[in-house]
Amino acid sequence: MTRVLLFVLLVTTVLLQGKRDNSPTEFKCAWVGKAPFCASPDCPADRSPAAYASKARSHHQHADEFGDYCWTGSKTLCCKNEEVYADPFRHCHRHENSLCPRNKTTLFLERENSVVWEDTKFNTFCCERIVFGMKEV
Repeated sequence: MTRVLLFVLLVTTVLLQGKRDNSPTEFKCAWVGKAPFCASPDCPADRSPAAYASKARSHHQHADEFGDYCWTGSKTLCCKNEEVYADPFRHCHRHENSLCPRNKTTLFLERENSVVWEDTKFNTFCCERIVFGMKEV
């Protein structure tokens, strides 16, 4: 009975995972690039690059999951052209080991390289709210 239950759970997990991976993204931005050897790939024609990172954790308001970290190179965060209202390279910046200021929105957290987990720091990649057409607070 336990084996049958485990088998059903495994099959369900695989089916749900496959469905999630094949469904169109609901996010404004998506990471492009395949770990572990990432090469800062170009964005599809309907998207523009917003940032590059080799190790990140996405903020789900704007971007999909980063996935596996890059051993070499970086992934490109590509945002839908119709969802971006201002140049991310001009209006988005990294904040070292801190949260985004109140008037900005978090796009993703970037992990700094560290051998010791306790010493790991995350830099926050923050954008002015206008980048995604959000009202100022």
